[in-house]
Amino acid sequence: MKVYIQRTLKRTLKICPQSDGSVTVIAYQFLSQKAIADHIAENLPWILEHLKKVAKHDGGLVKKSQPDATSSEMPREYLELSNQVIKDIFAGKSILLCGQLYTCNASTNSQTHLQDDCLYIADKQFATRELRLKAIKTFLKRMSNSVLSQEVSKWGSYFALCPTKIQFKDLHGRWCSCSDAELRAIVLDYRLIQLPQHLQEYVIAHAFAHFAKSGHTVDYFEHLACYIRDYKERQKSISSYDFLLDV
Repeated sequence: MKVYIQRTLKRTLKICPQSDGSVTVIAYQFLSQKAIADHIAENLPWILEHLKKVAKHDGGLVKKSQPDATSSEMPREYLELSNQVIKDIFAGKSILLCGQLYTCNASTNSQTHLQDDCLYIADKQFATRELRLKAIKTFLKRMSNSVLSQEVSKWGSYFALCPTKIQFKDLHGRWCSCSDAELRAIVLDYRLIQLPQHLQEYVIAHAFAHFAKSGHTVDYFEHLACYIRDYKERQKSISSYDFLLDV
């Protein structure tokens, strides 16, 4: 039984059996692998029974999938962003976090914070578009430092490399700034935290791969494919989110 973990900023732990015989677990970003494994073990009888029902419902047609051993599965359905949602993001009325959409609301609390499906911004900072976007920028940088720093550490262990510097900043139209083996710096755009996890992983692995191979040569992409086999699909998918770099 293949188990794929999809991380989220929501405090949740949900098991979703799939028609191809795999199981997707939607888990809170900071929940440990052990806690997830224990939850799966406790619910294994239910999972196996539900997989049988799903397979029977789909006529027994099972599709094989081969995700990366070190990375998250490509989502089965991409979040479709309507023109109105994109307008709301540019207006500071909605925000994406790890690929999930949150509505922005005013709050009497002075600290910008997440609660359920909303991002709450202090009343004074919610008054105008410029103030909302400024508050969101500060929040995204804070989340990047706490969440993406862990992702960088995780991928550093996969590559057996330790960066000398990790920075999150406005890269003016790029998701990452590529460094060579001598500098070994990981510089990411702070808005990367808004992308789904599998695209965050692609950008981080892309940066690490440059420590071994400079330039975007055939050798470089062969090296990247050792860690992200479906890098071409992810590279194509990330373009759907490039508008975020202009917000």
